[in-house]
Order: sequence, then C-alpha cells, then structure tokens
Amino acid sequence: MPIRPPPLRPSGRPRHGLANGDGTAIGGVGKVGSLSALELRDDADDSIDVAAGLGDEVRVLGLSMGGVLAMWTAQFRDDVQRVVAVAPAISIPGLPHFVTTAFVNLGNRLPNFSLPGSSKLDHASGNRPGRCQRCSCSPVRTRTNSPAAADEVVVVLNPDDEQVDVGEVRQLVERWEDADGMVEIVDLPAVGLPHDVIDEDQPDGDVDLVYPLLVDLVGPI
Repeated sequence: MPIRPPPLRPSGRPRHGLANGDGTAIGGVGKVGSLSALELRDDADDSIDVAAGLGDEVRVLGLSMGGVLAMWTAQFRDDVQRVVAVAPAISIPGLPHFVTTAFVNLGNRLPNFSLPGSSKLDHASGNRPGRCQRCSCSPVRTRTNSPAAADEVVVVLNPDDEQVDVGEVRQLVERWEDADGMVEIVDLPAVGLPHDVIDEDQPDGDVDLVYPLLVDLVGPI
C-alpha cells in the first residue's frame, strides 16, 4: 500500500475567490500569485481529515485542478472510499509530456504570470495565473506505478475538452490500471461540452445532462 507522505508545512487557505479591495467583485488573478502546489495539497489533505472525522465514508469529487487534487487523494488516502476526478488538468493540451514537465519546473523558479483565458462569466477571471497552471500539472505524476490507496477511483474525461490533454490523462490512468489499482475511466457524451462541465452558467454547458451522471458516479451518501 502506498505510504502517505508527511505534510511539509501547515496547510494554508487557497486564495481562490478572494474579492477585490472593496469587496464588490472577484479579485484579479494576482490574488493567487503566491499559491503553491503544496498549499493546495495540504488543504485537500486537511479537508479529508475533517470529512473522515465527521462521517463513516468519505467520497471526493473534483474538477480540473480539483480533479488533480482528487487524484492525489486517490493515490495517498486509504481512508477514502471513492474518488471521482473530473477532467483533471495534469497536462497542457497540444504539448508533449516533456514540454509540460519543463514548463512546470521552469515556472516554479519564475515570478507569477498570467495566461490568456476564455471565460466571459462575471464570476470568473478572464485570465489564468501561470502558477495555478503549474499547480494543476504538478501534484500527481510520480506514484501511478503503484495501486491507488482509495478503494475506488473514477476518472471522468470530456472528449470535447480543449483545456485538458485527454490522451495524457488516459495514459496516466492506464498506468494505474497496470498497477492493479481500482481505477475506471468514464467518458462524457461527445456533445460539445466545455471544460467546466459543472458551472450552470457556462454557455455550452448542459448540467441537466452532467449532474445526474456525476451524482451517480459519486454514489449514494
């Protein structure tokens, strides 16, 4: 069984959703400029600790960067019964794996910067901080040659996703399967869904289609 690594520092509070100075709107991407992968990992770890203390079973679902943290949870937390990772952002689309790795390694040594984004929603930033992109790619890469610690793991892929390298995610999951891990891949219908399949305000989204599928995958509570 995989050995859970010790925490490297006390968990912080991830900076997503912080408002601007007067509290009237979401703040700029600079709000998460100092965010680190370790901070995200520790926050996820602490959340599982709390959930394990409150209930008999722990089930985790995460999207995009949350999907990456869900996969980390699946790798290292044997007190989690089921993990559903939706469109985990583990690789930059259109780039080979070694380029993504180089981007992460280089980015960890550079100041934060912003990448262009396509969101036009009033509750989402139009840009993506480079540090968040690096955090997305970094927490899960080294332990997929051993079985997952969680009892059951489901990775949900969107064939129309333009922000996640679906082929890279599939290869990672196959390495888990080769290690006899309890990992399953579920493909969403190819109906032009956006990367964020959960936000009901996404113009190309279809939560009436997606929500029942995800609720079924998480399973009865």
